[in-house]
Amino acid sequence: MSAKRPRLAPPYGPEVWLVKGACEDIEVGGRPVHPYPEDRLDIQAFRRVLTPRSPWNEECLFKDGINPRKLLSPEKIDGLRELFPAEVGAHVFVSGFLVVLFNSLHDIQAVYERDWIVEVGGL
Repeated sequence: MSAKRPRLAPPYGPEVWLVKGACEDIEVGGRPVHPYPEDRLDIQAFRRVLTPRSPWNEECLFKDGINPRKLLSPEKIDGLRELFPAEVGAHVFVSGFLVVLFNSLHDIQAVYERDWIVEVGGL
């Protein structure tokens, strides 16, 4: 279908399957299988609506979306460092998820209480 209607094609390449938990297959039905990142249930706000508390900052720092199939540019890495000063790394999944790595649960909770960033660069 995408050959006839390029606008319907996925913007960053072929689609993938997302799987929660362990999966031994690497491809199903012609699509690659990728892990679905798990949430930290011990820091979610139960009985509370999660809303981004600093959307202007993400929009300003990430005017262009993050392409999950390409390396992050130095500008995007600097933007992540500005949004998450305590981060020690980031993992961009081909499936369109961004996982930010921290040294401790305390650092994660500090970001959660201060900003709770929901989306970065479309991920």
